[in-house]
Amino acid sequence: MVRNVDKFIPVVVINNFSQIKNIFSAFLEKGFNSAEITFRSEYAAKAIAYGVSRFPHMNIGAGTILNSVQCE
Repeated sequence: MVRNVDKFIPVVVINNFSQIKNIFSAFLEKGFNSAEITFRSEYAAKAIAYGVSRFPHMNIGAGTILNSVQCE
């Protein structure tokens, strides 16, 4: 069975910042080039910044934005 991973965007809650490199690497290994990092944890902004700087070829977005400060 062939999957078209371009139709899916993984949604991720980062509970421990040390997870982020392994998570992004695993997504790439499985063919995903996008990820949504939710703002349900204190590590969201750092995880997004890390992902954008270390994985520039990926589309990394923010999800579960609850206020204007998180949007900034």
